[in-house]
Amino acid sequence: MTVVADGEVRVAVAVVAARLVCRRCGRDENVAAEFTGGACLTVAEARGFVVDGAEVAFDGRCPPCRAVTGGRNT
Repeated sequence: MTVVADGEVRVAVAVVAARLVCRRCGRDENVAAEFTGGACLTVAEARGFVVDGAEVAFDGRCPPCRAVTGGRNT
């Protein structure tokens, strides 16, 4: 994150490792995702943290488990 002279905050988009995790069967896939993290970084820096990295995980249902549950995400 960069703060310029007029107080404007600029956050670069980064490609980060993300995970897709099925809550039903535990399937876990690594994927690349674009992530800005602007709000998270702003909160972290306001509390004095210097962020070195991040992990992003999306929980849900994989296609086979969605088929078993009739497409529902439960």
